[in-house]
Amino acid sequence: MAVALDEPRSAVDAFDNVLGDVLGDVLGDLRGVLDRLHGLDPAVWCDGESLFGLLAQVSRVEALACAQSAAFASSDAWRPVGAQTAAAWIAVTSRCDPRQAKARLRRGRAMSRLGLVGDAFAAGPISAEHVDWLARARNPRTATVFDRDEALLVGWAETMYFDDFVTAVDAWLYRADEDRAEHLADKQYRRRRFYLSRSLEDTWYANGVFDPISGQLIHDVLARIERELFEADWAEARHRLGDDPTVNDLARTATQRRADAMVEMATRAAATPKDGQRPKPLFTVVVGVDMFTRTCELASGTFVTPGSAKRWLDQSVIERIVFDGPDRVISVGHQRNFTGALRRAIEVRDRICSHPYCHKSAAECEVDHDQPWALGGLTSPGNGKLKCRFHNEDREPDWIRRKRRTGRPRDPEPYSTDE
Repeated sequence: MAVALDEPRSAVDAFDNVLGDVLGDVLGDLRGVLDRLHGLDPAVWCDGESLFGLLAQVSRVEALACAQSAAFASSDAWRPVGAQTAAAWIAVTSRCDPRQAKARLRRGRAMSRLGLVGDAFAAGPISAEHVDWLARARNPRTATVFDRDEALLVGWAETMYFDDFVTAVDAWLYRADEDRAEHLADKQYRRRRFYLSRSLEDTWYANGVFDPISGQLIHDVLARIERELFEADWAEARHRLGDDPTVNDLARTATQRRADAMVEMATRAAATPKDGQRPKPLFTVVVGVDMFTRTCELASGTFVTPGSAKRWLDQSVIERIVFDGPDRVISVGHQRNFTGALRRAIEVRDRICSHPYCHKSAAECEVDHDQPWALGGLTSPGNGKLKCRFHNEDREPDWIRRKRRTGRPRDPEPYSTDE
């Protein structure tokens, strides 16, 4: 659609007249408040409470924009200028990405269908991304169950970390519509593909799509090798610069290490005997949790359907972990360290670093005593917590930290595969 940017102004003026003086005054007040906030130096009000309050209001403004977009689409006020759709009018008038205009319309319509979801979005506790996931969860096959569980799902959105929320919604969807979930899992498996092509300059380009289980296998091996390369780069930087290097001093960037890890993975595969030990996916059957009676997931916490796991059963490892309530101690031990099944149970329970401002996965964490062993703390599930290296060392007295590090300075910011 080719519409000059000044043509929709007549529709804008007409819509403003419909809004009336009252709404015009409210929007004027909003503009005034925003002008005042923009006039402040961010450094003056950069405390966490102010930022949290601001982000909550951003969510509320976005909810209002979505609701207004849906109402505007229903009013047909966009038709006089010849726009084919309301999304096209919004995209041209506001000069935004057409995909963003369509997303706002979709969320606004979802808000009218999902009462509690729309209320939570308008109040600020949940974001536009939460609305997208919850709207996806409600379809003609799950509508009855969704309406019954809507308060539970909104509660997850308001209280869980986003990744945990997504996993919980996936598990809920499977329970609500098992046939559809298995069909989607089978579709993911059939869509797997990988391309490795060489350019005219002999540069190689890779691109691929993998199902959740295959992708997790590749990720785990690649991440382990990449971590080895990171440790080697860090040791080299300390040898070259002394005891105070930074991530910027490393010989390779994160993406370069990832590329080298892929080459190393291929090299090791070529050197492995045909009858050598093959990596196996680990499926965890979690029983007795509050969310569901039983779930099946990968070691990383990714939910998988039983049908997608079935094709791997002859070459996988299956573990079952039983919880009797979220905080109930299921065993007490006198061992010094968290190892074996005890460590694994805590990994499945905590999922990520237990520090409230850290999302490091269980694979990147250590399990340590909540009440220190030296002070009589038991090596038990109730006294074990996942902590990434950074937060585990950060809580220790300086003399213990020095002893643990054997003279090594603290590592840089927690290791990440992101650039």
